[in-house]
Amino acid sequence: MCPSPSCTPHPRFESPFISCPLQCWLSNFLVSEDVSRPTKAHESTGINAVLYYSNDILSKSLPEFGPYISIGITVINVIMTFPPIILIEKLGRRKLLFGSALGALLSLVVVGYGLNNGLSMAASVAIVLFVMSFAVGLGPIPFVLIPEVSPPHVSNLLGVIRLLTC
Repeated sequence: MCPSPSCTPHPRFESPFISCPLQCWLSNFLVSEDVSRPTKAHESTGINAVLYYSNDILSKSLPEFGPYISIGITVINVIMTFPPIILIEKLGRRKLLFGSALGALLSLVVVGYGLNNGLSMAASVAIVLFVMSFAVGLGPIPFVLIPEVSPPHVSNLLGVIRLLTC
């Protein structure tokens, strides 16, 4: 049992092997019914770091192709913003969000493995797959949810707050 008075972890995460702050974070992030959960997922994906440092990472591993891969990542990011327009209604927000998060997680694992083991081509492909996974679900869904769950008179204000806090 977590001794912290400010947090009661979900029974699923109570374990002597998991620290109390981590139990609380897992409970709040993964189990809570809070509508801000997709926003938290959006912020914790690392998309900003991937987009910002992709040129540095890829130019060290593929010096002749680094800038071209960065341009490709940007183009793919723009192109992949269009499928969610249709997929959000067909698949649903939850399935799309979980699929996007799973794709992003797996691709980041491959990025880490590829960079640690000198597999630069695998890391490059995985960075592109990460951007694609993010753009399909984790990127747009938090912005779609805000107007759907908030009253119309504060929807615009909450959207601005969302933009300023991520």
